[in-house]
Amino acid sequence: MAWFYAPFLGNKPAFTVVNGHRVVVVAHEPERLAESLAIFGADRVKRLKAGESEEEKVQALQKFSKRARGSVVVAPPEAGMPEVMNNLKSELPWLQ
Repeated sequence: MAWFYAPFLGNKPAFTVVNGHRVVVVAHEPERLAESLAIFGADRVKRLKAGESEEEKVQALQKFSKRARGSVVVAPPEAGMPEVMNNLKSELPWLQ
């Protein structure tokens, strides 16, 4: 079974707003998020069941996106959260 890890504030997914986009960043390893909880205003990291196949993973992320009411970004395994956030800020267009 594969897992994703997401920042949460209490029982709700913790999101950040990047250039007007509501974004939740998930990672493959909990340590990636645990060291950067303040970026998201989160107080914990929770494990999300992702399934085994690529289709199951996509479905799990779509379901989580609806729950979070925002876009979900999967952080590359080698990237730290500050780097991911800087890349999002430079790549996402502004929404007004």
